[in-house]
Amino acid sequence: MENGKNLKFPIRIAGNDNGHFDGEQFKAPVSGRYQIRLHFLIRDGSGSYYYYIRMMRSGSVIHYLMASGQQDPNQSWDNRHISMEVDLEKDQTVYFMVHKVSSGINYDHACVMEGKLIQVQ
Repeated sequence: MENGKNLKFPIRIAGNDNGHFDGEQFKAPVSGRYQIRLHFLIRDGSGSYYYYIRMMRSGSVIHYLMASGQQDPNQSWDNRHISMEVDLEKDQTVYFMVHKVSSGINYDHACVMEGKLIQVQ
């Protein structure tokens, strides 16, 4: 994880038949309300940690996920989940950006970002 970099999600689980998600950001195919979810799993590091992830809509912060804790020497994983409803105009994008992070922690390949249209506008 690196300050100022977007999170990337290389593993395709389901959907994306029309290519509106490029592994980093979701692009709205139509104007509407979307449910956007992030399952976030960190690993590595030792001792105390923190991170601040910004949820972005076409370059503007619309929400965030902030966490801090103390790593257990026997278990170096921490899972968090965020789910938001977001109004998007056609072709607007949603993505997650690392704003601040302590050194030594990384996010895992099991992280997932998903989105679905819940109401057409």
